[in-house]
Amino acid sequence: MTASGIRSIVVGVEIEEREGPDPVLATASALASALDAELHVVHALESGPLAPPLLPNVSQEVDQAAEALELYLESFSELDREPATRRVALGRAHRVLSERMEEVDADLLVLGPHRGARLPTGGLGTTTDRLLRTARVPCWIARGALELPLRRLAAATDFSVRSHPALDLALALAADLGGTEGSAGAPPPEVEILYVEWPAALRDDPDKEAGELLPRLADEATAAAGRTGLEQVAVSRPRVLAATDPARGLLTHLSRESPDLTLLGTHGRGAVARTLLGSVASVVARDTAGSVVLVPPRESRED
Repeated sequence: MTASGIRSIVVGVEIEEREGPDPVLATASALASALDAELHVVHALESGPLAPPLLPNVSQEVDQAAEALELYLESFSELDREPATRRVALGRAHRVLSERMEEVDADLLVLGPHRGARLPTGGLGTTTDRLLRTARVPCWIARGALELPLRRLAAATDFSVRSHPALDLALALAADLGGTEGSAGAPPPEVEILYVEWPAALRDDPDKEAGELLPRLADEATAAAGRTGLEQVAVSRPRVLAATDPARGLLTHLSRESPDLTLLGTHGRGAVARTLLGSVASVVARDTAGSVVLVPPRESRED
C-alpha cells in the first residue's frame, strides 16, 4: 500500500495530433506505474443527441472514436503503465469523467488545463473548471512532463483544517514519488509549506514572522506528519510570503522557485457549496506554469 493510498487513476484524454507524447497521458501513466495503481483512460465524445436512441451517424462516431483512441494509445509506445480500461463515452466531458470516476472508485483524476477548450494562453477549459469545482477526489492538472523522483513540492496553508488534506497529500506523494536517503542523485524531497501574510502586519510587527508564523508552520508540518505517520519522508521548509493578494503572492513565489508540484486545498462543503472553487486555488490553478494538485476537503469526500 502506498502512502497516498492511490489505487485507481482516471485520465481524461483528447484525441489529437501532436508532436511528442501527450503530457497528460504520460503523467497519468507514470503515476500509475510508480503508485502501482490501475489506469483508466476516458475520452468523451460530445456529438449529436446525448441520450438513446442514438442516430446511426452518432453510433458510428462512437465506434470510430473508440478505434481512434486505440490507435492514439498505440502511438505512445513508451507509456509506463498499460491502461486497465479504455472508454469512449457519449456525453458532456465533465459528466462522462465524473461517472467513470464513480464506476472505478477513482482516487485521483488527471487532466490537462484546457480539457474541452482551446485557449491560446493560460487558463482552464470549461470541462477542467467544472471538474475542479465538483470532484470528490484530488485533481492533478498536468502541465508538461512528470519527472521522477519528485524533488520539491509546495503546499499552501491558511491554518484552517481545510488546508490539512493538501499538506497531508504532499507528504504522502513525497514518500511515494520522491527520493530517499542514500538514493543515488535523489536526496529526500523538500516540501515547502507556504503561508501568505499581509505586508503591513509584518511591517508593524517585525517579530511576527520569526516569533509567531514560522513556529505555527513548523507545527503544521509536525501535525501533518502525525496524521499521516510520515515523519521522516521529506524535509519541511516553512515559508512566509508577504503579499496583499494571497493568490498573486503564491504565483510570484511559484514562478521564482518552480517546484515540481504544488498542492492546494479547495474550500467548501460538498459539490454544491463548492460552486465557487475558492479564489486562491482557482487563480493559482489557472495561472501557474507548473503542475498543480487541487485537494477537496475531507468532508466533501465523505458526504
